[in-house]
Amino acid sequence: MFSNPLKRSFLCLTAEPGTVCAGLPTKKPRAAAVPPTPQQAIQPPKSAFLSLPGELRNEIYNHALVQPAPISLPYAYETRSTTRSTSSNNALASAPTTVTYSGEPPILRTSRLIRFEATPIYYGCNIFSAPSPASAHKFLKPLSAAKMSMLRFFRPVELALELHGSSQVRQRWEESVKRTINRLVKDVGKGSLRWDILQVGVKGRGERIKWVGLREVGFGVKSEGEGWSLVGPQEEDAMKGVAAT
Repeated sequence: MFSNPLKRSFLCLTAEPGTVCAGLPTKKPRAAAVPPTPQQAIQPPKSAFLSLPGELRNEIYNHALVQPAPISLPYAYETRSTTRSTSSNNALASAPTTVTYSGEPPILRTSRLIRFEATPIYYGCNIFSAPSPASAHKFLKPLSAAKMSMLRFFRPVELALELHGSSQVRQRWEESVKRTINRLVKDVGKGSLRWDILQVGVKGRGERIKWVGLREVGFGVKSEGEGWSLVGPQEEDAMKGVAAT
């Protein structure tokens, strides 16, 4: 029996994927994939977040990083901070701190650009509160000079001044504050810890703690080379008297 060779070739085509009985392909053949150039291979895909306007990114950073209450640093012997109970007898009992510190937020490790944009907001817009001098030392020691210069509100001393207390009580408090701060400046200040960001607590009878700057309670600052040291109110008055003469 005579067989048509053209028909045989069509029948062979029907065994191939993507063909019909007539032997015609239903899909166009795919073009060969073009390998990426070296520059394309090393360029990461652009983040949708980084495509947002800078103002919108700043709003997101503020929402994610700025806390409504002071950030409570851990004690020196703790690996992370725990919320302090308002029933404790320490001076901060009347000003509960509910935000705890466990290191820098993960968002700061997302990318180099996000870290560059968000780090000043985290350190510059939050209040960091240490429960003890050792805690303040532990927090400041690993900070770079650049990060330390970003701080705007730092409370290195927990003990508040009782405004209705005796002059002897006030003098002991002043000496304690001066000793603590000068030690921090010397040991971990890195020439970048500024006196105007430091806050101390004062408390009237039956009142909650109010946090004020060092100048507001009579402290003065004495320049020492590239750094500074805190002087007590009496020393500050003496320095003013010498300057006046």
